[in-house]
Order: sequence, then C-alpha cells, then structure tokens
Amino acid sequence: MVLPPPNVTGKLHLGHALTVAVEDAICRHQRCQGNRAEWIPGFDHAGIATQAVVEKMLLKTTGKRRQDMSREEFIQECQKWSEKCSTEIRQQLSRMGASLDWNQCYYTLDPEFSNAVSHAFCTLHSDGLISRGKRIVHWCPTLGSTLSSQEVNRIDVPKDGFIIVPSENGTKIKVKVGEMHIIKYRLVDEDSEYITVGTTRPETIFADVAIAVNPEDVRYSKLVGKFVWSPVVPGRKLKIIADSGVSIEKGTGAVKITPFHDPLDYEIWSRNQEKIETSSQIFSCIDENGKMINCSPEIDGMNRFTARNKVLEILSFQKLYDGIAIHDGAQVNVCSRTGDVIEPRLAEQWFLDCKEMFERSIEAIQSGQIKVYPEYQSHRLIDWFENQEPWCLSRQLLWGHRIPAWRKPGQNDWLVTSSRDEAVRALGDVAQQDEDVLDTWFSSSLVPLVKNNWMQGEPIQTPSLNVMETGWDISGFWVARMIAMNLKLSNGNAPFGKVVLHGLVRDNEGRKMSKSLGNVIDPLDVLDGIPLEKMIERVKNSSLEDKEIKSAMEDLSKRFPNGIERCGPDALRFALLKYDVLSTDIPLDISNVAMEGLKFCNKLWNLAAYYEQLAEKCEVIKDVDSDKLVDEWIVARLSSTVTTVDEHMKNFSLHLALTTLQKFIISDICDVYLETTKQALWSNDIARIREARSTLQRVLQPTLVQLSTFMPFVSEYLYEKIFSREPGSINFDVVKPSLFIFHRNAELEQGMQVLTAVMAAMRSTRQKLQISQKLVFSGILEIQSSSMSLTPSDLKALANDVTPTCGLQLQRICGSVDEDITKEHMACPVPGHNAKLWLNIDPESRDAFIDSLRKQLMKVETRQQQFEAKVESYEAICANPKTSNVDKTRRKAENARKVVENMEGTEWIVVIVSLIHIILAPGTKVEESFNVQATHDLLFHLPTNLSNYDHSSFPGVVPRTFIGPIFLAVLSSPMSFIFRFWMIPKMWQLLLIRATLGLMNTMSFLYFARAVSRRFGRESAMFLRIIMCTQFHYIFYMSRPLPNSFAMILVMIVFERILENRLESAVRYATACVILFRCELLLLFAPLFIQFIVSGRLSLLGRDGAVAIGIRVAAMCLAVSLPIDSYFWGRSVWPEGEVMFFNVVENRSHEYGTQPFLWYFYSALPRCLLTSIALVPLGVLMDRRTLQIVIPSILFILFYSFLPHKELRFIIYVLPIFSCSAAIFCARMFINKWKSFFRTLLYIGVVFHLLANVLATAMFLLVASKNYPGFDALNYLQFQNRFDAKKPVTVYIDNACAQTGVNRFLQINDAWTYDKTENLKPEDLKNFDFLVLGTYGNNLKAEVEEKFMKWHRPLFFVNSFHQYKIQKTKKFPWIYPEIVYSEKAVVLKNRDYR
Repeated sequence: MVLPPPNVTGKLHLGHALTVAVEDAICRHQRCQGNRAEWIPGFDHAGIATQAVVEKMLLKTTGKRRQDMSREEFIQECQKWSEKCSTEIRQQLSRMGASLDWNQCYYTLDPEFSNAVSHAFCTLHSDGLISRGKRIVHWCPTLGSTLSSQEVNRIDVPKDGFIIVPSENGTKIKVKVGEMHIIKYRLVDEDSEYITVGTTRPETIFADVAIAVNPEDVRYSKLVGKFVWSPVVPGRKLKIIADSGVSIEKGTGAVKITPFHDPLDYEIWSRNQEKIETSSQIFSCIDENGKMINCSPEIDGMNRFTARNKVLEILSFQKLYDGIAIHDGAQVNVCSRTGDVIEPRLAEQWFLDCKEMFERSIEAIQSGQIKVYPEYQSHRLIDWFENQEPWCLSRQLLWGHRIPAWRKPGQNDWLVTSSRDEAVRALGDVAQQDEDVLDTWFSSSLVPLVKNNWMQGEPIQTPSLNVMETGWDISGFWVARMIAMNLKLSNGNAPFGKVVLHGLVRDNEGRKMSKSLGNVIDPLDVLDGIPLEKMIERVKNSSLEDKEIKSAMEDLSKRFPNGIERCGPDALRFALLKYDVLSTDIPLDISNVAMEGLKFCNKLWNLAAYYEQLAEKCEVIKDVDSDKLVDEWIVARLSSTVTTVDEHMKNFSLHLALTTLQKFIISDICDVYLETTKQALWSNDIARIREARSTLQRVLQPTLVQLSTFMPFVSEYLYEKIFSREPGSINFDVVKPSLFIFHRNAELEQGMQVLTAVMAAMRSTRQKLQISQKLVFSGILEIQSSSMSLTPSDLKALANDVTPTCGLQLQRICGSVDEDITKEHMACPVPGHNAKLWLNIDPESRDAFIDSLRKQLMKVETRQQQFEAKVESYEAICANPKTSNVDKTRRKAENARKVVENMEGTEWIVVIVSLIHIILAPGTKVEESFNVQATHDLLFHLPTNLSNYDHSSFPGVVPRTFIGPIFLAVLSSPMSFIFRFWMIPKMWQLLLIRATLGLMNTMSFLYFARAVSRRFGRESAMFLRIIMCTQFHYIFYMSRPLPNSFAMILVMIVFERILENRLESAVRYATACVILFRCELLLLFAPLFIQFIVSGRLSLLGRDGAVAIGIRVAAMCLAVSLPIDSYFWGRSVWPEGEVMFFNVVENRSHEYGTQPFLWYFYSALPRCLLTSIALVPLGVLMDRRTLQIVIPSILFILFYSFLPHKELRFIIYVLPIFSCSAAIFCARMFINKWKSFFRTLLYIGVVFHLLANVLATAMFLLVASKNYPGFDALNYLQFQNRFDAKKPVTVYIDNACAQTGVNRFLQINDAWTYDKTENLKPEDLKNFDFLVLGTYGNNLKAEVEEKFMKWHRPLFFVNSFHQYKIQKTKKFPWIYPEIVYSEKAVVLKNRDYR
C-alpha cells in the first residue's frame, strides 16, 4: 500500500491525519496476523500548488515576483521549500506513529520518477493517444497557466456583484462581475436600425467576428445574413448568422461571437466558418497576463477589468450602451489556487485522448477486477470515467516535469523523445525543449508502476498494490487516472485489487475545513495541546484577509474557548478512528472525542497497574491453570473479540473494530473480570491471585497486540512494561482468530450475559430503595432451562464468582420457584431475559436495611407534616374568608371559566394549521414515493387494471407494508370517485389523500391532548395544542405519506391510553404499530411499559399479561398483513421483519449516510421543538408525573442514536411528549401570571417564546413551499401545454426531479408518456419532446448549456430553496436570516417540437 503523497506545500492537517490513522491501522492489523505489510511513503511536487505558495512566500519575504527571477533561480527556491516541507511532514508522520517503510520513499521529481514520466509520455504519444492541438482552455492570468476543469471553482456572484481577485502587484482588489450589459450594434446601410446584444464581457468586443441568433427566434429572422458595424473598431463589419446554440431566453437572444474568449462562441464559429467572412481574422484581445492587446491605443496594456469600464464609457459616449439587464443566478469561474477570474483562451496544448483508457477502466470496476469500498463509491469513479473529454496535459509553470517534446526555433513540428541527444541528432544543436510542464496528476498517476519497478524491465506484479486507500475527494483526480494509466501501460494489469475511499473530515457543525473559517487543526496541536491565544496569534499572522481573520478568530473562540488540551498521538488516532471513516462526511468533534481517547488511555494505565499489583503478590511468575469458570469466560470473550475485530477489519469498518475492542477492555475485563479478583487481592489469597495473574497475562498480551493496531504508543509501552519485553517485540507477536478457536465457548458467554443482567437488576433495586452497597442480598434466579445452553450447576458456579461484586449471594438457580419463596422474597425482573430474580435480605444485614427504610420513612413523614400545616392554613382562610378575597377569587374563577370555554376552540387551530401546511407544500419527496405510488395505483389500477400494477419491482431499500396505502385508498375513494366524475385533475387527489392522512393524525393528537387535559389540566392541553401549531416539523409530517406518519397515529393513541391508565389497550396498539409500520418503535415502547411491569400495574405474564396480549395482537396483524403484502410484492414477505434484518443483522443503514451519535439531541430536537426545548425540563420539575412518559422518550432517542443512519422523521413521535412538558410550564405561568412581578415576566417570556416559534415555523414553511422543484417544473409544463393534453407527447424526468416532487398523481395527461429511466446520456434524450431536469448542486445553467443545447432549448427554469444565510446589518436586529433561492430545475423543449 502507498501513502497518498502529500503536497510539499506545508504541514499536514487533520484530513491527512485521518488517512495516516486509517492506513496505519490496516497495515498494523495485517502484521498482527503474521502477514508482511509494506506501506510506502512519498511526496508530491504539486506543481501549481507549490509554485503558488512559493510565489506568495517570496513576495512576502523578499518582495520579488516570479517574473523578476530566472527559471533556474525560481526552481531552486521551490526545491528549498519542498525540502523544508518534506522534512516537517516526515516529522509529523513519525509523531503520529505511522509505520512507513522509509527505505522505499519516493518523490515525484526524483530521477527514477522523472524518467518514468518521460517514458510514459513518449509511449502514449507513439500510441497516438497524446497529440498537440488548439482548444479553448481555462487560463489563470495570475499563475500564467492552463488549469484543468477540476481546478476551477464555479461560484455564485454575490448580490452586490463584487468579488475579490488578486491584482498585478500581489494585493487584492474588488471587481464587479456577472452583469448583463446591453450593447447596440448598428446595421450596415441602415443607420437607424440596431440589433441589441447582451454580454457579461464587453471588454472582449474588440475580438468580435460575428453576431449570432437562434434560427427559431422570429425577432431576428429577417436580419440573418445582414451585417452590422463593430461599435469600437471603425470599418469592421460583423455578419449576423443563425445557430441553434444560441439561447432565445438568455439576454436579448442575440450574442456576439468571440471565438478566442468563450467556448460556446468557439463552437458556433467552428460550425459557421464558411458563413463568417472574417473567419480567417480571429484573434485574441486579452493576453496571458490579463492585459488588453490588439485593441485601440487607449485600451492596449490596460487590465481587463479596468478595460471593461473604459469600453462602457466609450459605448455610452457613442449612445450604443443600453444599460444593464436582469441576470439572475449569474456565476463566474475562478481559480481554486489564486482566486483569479478564469480567462477562457484558445491555446495550443498537449492533450491525452482518454476515451479508450476510460472504457477499459469502467470494465475493470464493473467486472470486479477492482473492488471499491464502500461499494456505492464505485459510481463516483464510473461517473468520472464517463466524462471522456481529452485531458489537457500542458501547464505553463516553471515547477514540474518538462514536457519531453522538442522543435527547431520558429517551427511547429514537434519531436517527442525523452533523450536530449536524440533530439539534437534529429533537429541539430538548435533543438529547444517545450517550456511547459506536465499536469502534476499525470506524474502521480504512475505511482503504482514506478514502485513496481516498471522502468527496470522486471515482470510487473499483479496487482502492483493490494490496497489503495485515500479520500473520495481525489478519487477522480488520482485513483481514476492511476487505474486508466496502469491498465494502458501495463498491458491491462490493474494497479490495485481494492480501493478504499474514506470520507471528508468536517468540523462538528458539518462545515468543510477551511483556514478562513478557523477550523483547520494541525494534528500536532492535538498531540501537544495549544492555548487559545496561540491559535488566535497563528491566525493573525496568516495571509488571510482581515474579514476572514476576524471570522476565524470568532469561530476559534467559540469552538475552543480553553484551547486544545494535550492528548497525545493515541488519543488523536482514537478520535479519528471512532467515526465511520467510510461515510461520505466525517463531522469531527476532535477536542471532545480526543479527550474520550485520553480517558481510555488512563483506563489502560490503571488496568496495567492492577496487573502489576497481582504480579507483585506472586513470588513465582509462571502460568497457573485455573478451574474457575470466570477465567474460562474471559478467555472465551477474548476469542470472540479477536474474531469480531478481524471481520470488521476485513470490511474496513475500523470504527466497529475499535469499538468492539474498547468495549471488551472496559466492560468485560475492567467492569466484570477485575471486580471478581479484587476480593482475593484484598484478602491476600495467593492461590487465586496466581490464577488471576496468569489469566490476565493470557488475555492482556493479545489484547494489547490487537490494540496496537489503533493505539500503538500506549499499547507498546504497557506491553513491554508489564511483561518485561524487549522494545519493539510487540510487532512480532501474532494475533489472529485461528489461534484462539479452541477457547471459544458460546454457552459460557451466554451465561455471563444473563448474570450481568442479574447484577444490573440488583444495582437498580439498590438505587431505587436507596440501600447501601454494604448490605448483602441473597437470591434465587428463576430461569427457563430452554433459554439457557449452560447447565444450572455451571451457571451457579459462574455466579458464585461474579454476583458477590454487587452484594448478591445467589443461593440457587432453578426453572421455577415454590409458593413459599414468592411470599418470603421480592421479585425483580431481569431485563432482556426470560428470567426473574427473587431477593431476600441477608439476616446479618436486616437491621441495617430496616434502619435505611426507617430514615426514608422519617423524611416522608416530615414532608407530610409540612403539607398538613399548609392544609390547616388554607382551611382557616376558608372558614373566615374576607369579602375582598372572596370577590377577587370569584372574578378569577369567572375569567378561568371563560378561558375554559374557549380552550376547546384551539382544536380547530390544529386542523386549520395542518391544512395550511398541505396547501402551501403540496409536493412529496422520494421518501414518500412508495406510499404515494401505492395509494395512486390502488385508486386508479385496482381492480380493473391490475396489469398496470408494478410495485413488485419498486426500487426501495426494503419493502414496506400496504396496510397504510389501503387505509388511505379506502377512506379517500368516495371523494376520489367524485373527482373523477367531474374530471378534476388527479393532482388534487394528492391533496385529498394527504388531507385524509393529516386528519387521521390530527384526530389522534387531539385525543391525546384531551387525555392531557384530564390528567394535567385544561390549560396544559390548550397550550399543548398551541405549541404544536407553532412547531413546524410535527404538523408538517402529519400529512406526509410516510410509514412514520401512519405509525404516529397509533403512537398518539398509545400515549392517550397510558394517560388514561388503560395499559392493556395501550399494549395492543403498540404491538400493532411495531408489527405493521415501524419495528424500531420497540425502543420506545419497551422502556415505556417496563416501568408499569416493575411497579405491578401491568402484568408481564399470564393470560392478560403484556406478553400474551402482544402475541395475540401480533398474530392477528400478521394474519391480515402477511397475505396482503405477500400478494402485492409477489413473494412471501413481512416488511418490518426485513427492516429489522437490514438494520440490525446486516447493519447496513450506514450506507445511506451517517450522523454523529448525539445528532438527535444537538441538532434534530432543537430544530423540532424550537424555543420550547428550554421549557421542557422546567415542566418536568413542576409536575413529576410527566417523568413516566418523558424518560422513555429520552431513552428511545438515546437507543435510536446507536443506529448510524439518522433522520429527523425517525423521532417525530415523541415531540408531543416533550411539548406536553413545556405546555405544563406555560399553563402554570398562565394561571399564576398576576401573583408576582417575576411570574408576570415569566408569562411574557412564554408569549414571546410562542412568537419566536411562529416566526421560525413561517420561515420553515416558506422554504418547504419552494423545496419541490420537480413538482413545480412538471406542473408548469403541463399547464403551459394544456392544449396539447391529448397529443402523444414524450416527457423525460430525471432522477433529481423525480425525487423532488414528481409522482404519478402529477402525471395528469393520459396521452403523454412520462419516462423516468435513470442514467441516460444526453444523446439518448434527443428524441424526447420535453426534458424535466434537476440538480442537487448550483450549476444547472452551465450543465444545460454544455450537454443539452444541441437538441433542446430551455423553456423555463424553476427557482427553489438553496440555502440559509445569516446577514448582518448596522441597524436592529443587527442580524437576520436570509433564504437564498437558485435554479434547481429546468424544462427543455425539443427544437423540432411543434
């Protein structure tokens, strides 16, 4: 394996540290298993990046610019810089524990590599793949070089139109871009007539060769073939031509053709050279430095941006300037290295034809010759290979590999050879080598070949590398090109067998790492620690702009108020590897997770210290056999752990491997095994100490070896210290599953699981009864023998070793207990097992137990006396009431009665708000597509048109039940019949089914609110309804056709039944909800019902127990749903069973995106509850009865957080529970608002919190109304062409639009054909009448112009939500949120459509 060569431009950052941690863990794991692992380091000369950095450094330190130095002098400075950086990088890698083979280190500019680069270029040239030609390229005037498309950033033009670019003297200046200027061109022979042209680049008017219009544009059809005068070059005539590449809707519909400075203009010029009489006179008016040339004397030599304003002045003076047109969504290309505006330029360069190479590469991936981890990332590589544009290899730089091409001065015949002598023999002593250098990615793509002795003529190993691991962000730049180049140059041999692509490191807010944001962290800062002051000082001394420095300082102060504590390399590696490195993004909270790693290191130190204590007690250090089952158990757990870790490492799931190992060390070794040995240590039981020390040695030695994969420093140190080994000996110890196979004992592990659950139940009982740990219980474990593989005697022997650690003496284990036992003992359920623990206080501890209970009773009696005193005082007031108090109380009662009469009116508010949500956001997205499509087909295809039914091949992750859609179809069918009878478009039926579902959810919520009214008071119910109306997400999801929405109906009924104390009924609805709609709701219902089972309010067993009720309801639900779902899906299926298998057994949910563990708590809940979240704990404090529903809700979210794939809708069920707690606080403030000034202020705060919720919800709703571009695009198209409803029209809808609102209810024209086939190429779409296309990015116009203008033209664009921005102002409120829209969908019309 090779380390992706870091650029010699500066120090490594956390992204590099992640790469190092991942690759080092992979290599160390292979070595742990006795395999040979070579990890080869290297450095990339990074042509553009290094030259840009060195230029900045020279300008800052010496005041010199590149142009002030000779080529040799500048290259020497670059060499010094690269040597300095490579030394620093090597030190960083060593400090992070990278086990690299430095003897094989390479540098992409060393002689061996340079020879390989030249040889590859010559070989590809001789094969006819590399050639020299003229094309429009991306040119950066600041660098003076060509750039690839990937080195160009396309940015949105700010509202004010100004962007910051580098100036000639190295400073930054503001320039205005993106304005559409309207220029008049006077017709020849018709001085009074003009044609108006829109352009964003009036400075290129000197290089105009023609004016082009669309042949279908009737405005200009009579002008085609005529001539106009150039506004700035006297006497120059420009012909008006017709070309379909011109957009009718853009600007004025007429464009000026400047072939040298625009790729589209060059294409139009190429197609119309014969028509344009001045075709031989094309020239450039901007040179390679961004200066004007070939213009008028007053313009020549002027900067292009300054010239733009000068040209507009000239045109205004001639009255040929017609102002600025609206140009929404303007974008501009800028250099990713310098920030300069890219200048499209016609230039002669060296190009590599990639078509054949890329096709072979696609075949290698699809055939499995190269496997990609994770698998979904293979599409990223294939997408790259499908873009088969020629690769521009030339770079006009000084730093890099000179192109091995030669010619005579003044001639254009090139000789390609890597030998100067050969060039001199062929061309003479005057032979000159091309001054340009090769693209850096060309040289780095040869890394596998060079390290495989390609140039030495030896047989090439296949594959060159076993594993290629890197970040997905350079999978196209580097991995794809390595595959293509190696397959070509090594006769079809793949460069590597496996590609592992890890995610991008982002900060804990999900932002990309950027120096201007202040979130770029040096790994050494985590290793050594750094105070905040030093971090801020470093930012101040950087080359950032003042505005960026201020922003970075604010962010650093917010995220690291105390700086970063010293954590060391192991804690850093722990923090990096605790995340799922195969996910697309890794939101890294480095300081907190690194501290967790540091605490884990401390745990290891304590473990080692305990082992040393045991060893000191043993006079002879030698292995001792033990007959203790607990010793056998910990060795069996070691065997299972080693196997599990190996399986995770094979799948490159490093976070799961590390978590498994950490859990084994903390939970199994420290929390269980060590606790069983402490009594022997305290009592100096030498025999047991010898057994424990010997067992620990047998366990700790391979554990530390395995842990060295992830945390090498602490593992190696402790390994050598406690086992007295030589330095480095840990690297020769082998740990692999086959060595521990004979220690596996699944029965013993299962038995220990039962006992740990028993101990947990014991500790829980102590806590509830507030009993001291010193008090000893005796107990009997009742467990069914069918659920245990271990014999009762062995389980009892194991229990004797472990249960005393929690103050429990287990007397016996049996399948059932006598009636006498049930009378004398207290029953405690064992969570997670079909078992029960019967407890009895040890006789010696009874007195202490009674004293403990007596103290608790005294506290209760004291509190009772306090309340009785209050009762007496209130009764005295009632016995002798004052008239004024009576009148005052009577007025309060009258006001309260009026409020109560109006409370029920808030129920209508919920209904109205729900309907408003449906009307303003009628579209549906991809998550809802199954239920929407199923309901549509049940209404329109069944039973008469069953052949059109196609859900058996519905492209979902897992199947979903049809019970929900059937309910919707049945309830909606009467109105649906009326709609069809009156021929109302079926789009309105989408609103009908959503209103039906929303009404069902609303009714269940209102039933819950009435239960709240009866339990907590009418005012609480009133505020609950009001609060829920001010919270966007719950009302929004009420009517979304999702499985979650169907489940919400039953969840609200469950909570309503619980508040009404109808527990058996609640169990019935909960079971139906789990079986039919959302299996994961078991995580909510389990803690919800356990409290009632423990307290005795709900029986667990028996005919009317929770288990029996659940089994009966589950059987009925399955009896109904299984035949229905199996019929519709065409196979035997229980949908929720497959969901559980997918999420739990296969653990594949992470394939669809992951979020941090606490994401629900710090991101989802605040967005859902808005400002009401602050009132939730206050409501709990005011009424402790809410704990019975609030705590299970919190536990549900906590348990659900273990699932890596997280979405806000997964926890939507518990929002009314938290809001109920907030409503109780609001109600108390409402009732007592006049009792004191402080309570009045609190009530005002309640009112303002509701107003804040309303504002936030209004903004969310506004965004939601503009968040369905596919829905809007198809609706607009069908409305505009409503008179063609009966014509045979073909419409193609791409994946982006299909996922953002398009569904079958929208396909209202039966005569039209709607095609949603995925992954079609632009040429496959040429015969469609209309294209409905969308994007997830922000460059839709550019994509349309580039790919689809040949056969189609834009009909209209659809603006949709793009992002939030926080804007600042000098006036109140100083900051405010701004919603930014951008073009997310477009409808294209076929040019031949009539």
